[in-house]
Order: sequence, then structure tokens, then C-alpha cells
Amino acid sequence: MYAMLDDAARVALVDEYTYDFAALLPRCAASDATIVVGGDLSAAQRQINYAAVARCAYTSHGAKPYWVPQQLDDVDVCGRKLGSTWHLPTEAEVRAYTEDDLATLRSTLTAPLSPGSGDGFPVSFYYSLRFYVRGDDGSLKVAALGADPTSVSAFVGPVGALYVGDGAPIGVRCRE
Repeated sequence: MYAMLDDAARVALVDEYTYDFAALLPRCAASDATIVVGGDLSAAQRQINYAAVARCAYTSHGAKPYWVPQQLDDVDVCGRKLGSTWHLPTEAEVRAYTEDDLATLRSTLTAPLSPGSGDGFPVSFYYSLRFYVRGDDGSLKVAALGADPTSVSAFVGPVGALYVGDGAPIGVRCRE
């Protein structure tokens, strides 16, 4: 179905149906008293916000953490939603991450779940150490912050299909 859309329709999908955290935070806070908006938040408050907004995004706003990879290849999602200085990380940027960068990403992108908390699904679905990057050759690739902390590989899968990474979502992480 996506392949049948023209360029304007592809951009319109991003504009209308892509939500970033900043847009969802106040919407979700209106119905969830655990969410703290504004101020200097502690690490624990940020984790609570991430989990609560993930749950709210999924259940109340229909936001799903998966993409048609072709759409990411066709439309500058980061630039459209966050401003022209934002972009998908590049392969070179990922390979240049320092240990501090990796520690920050791991602590931010690892679900803040506690046993019996009920935070599992859908919260864990939004946290992923795998994310799309723009390859050195211009192609869409996937970075994985695993055992090889800055591993980048070619995207494998049908680029025109809805792809959720075989149960382990591949996130969109933008950088400025």
C-alpha cells in the first residue's frame, strides 16, 4: 500500500501521524498524574515519564514504534518533525560514539521495568538499542548497541513493508 503513495502523500503521513516525545508529553500528562512536565527532572522522574508516555502513546494515541523503512528512506522524518538541523544518525556518527555516549544511550533506551510493575507491554516495545541510521553509502542501515557497541549492518527486510524487527523494534533516533 505504501508503494502506491506519491511523494506528497508520503510526507503527509509523517506530518500527520508521527509523534515525538515532546508532543506526546503534555497530551499524556493531562490524563496521567505520574508524568512530570517541566523543571529539572531527576533520572527516576525521566524514567517514569518515558514509561508513562510510551504506555499512553500506544494505548491512547495509536502511536506504534515501528516504521515502513521505505518511508524513512523517502522522507526526512527527523528534519520534518524536529527541525532542519535534525537527522537520522549516520553510520560514521555511530562508529564515533564514545563510551560515555554509549552509556547514556543504553541507560536511556533500556526499559525502566521492575518485576511485577506491569510496565512490560507496551512500554518495552518503545525501548530499543537497535535504530535506523543513514549508511556511509547513503542507504538505510541498522545500528545495534550490543556486544559490539557500535555495530552497523545493512537493513535486511522488505523496505516497503511494515517492519517491526521480528519482535524487537528498530527505533528512529534523531540527532542534531
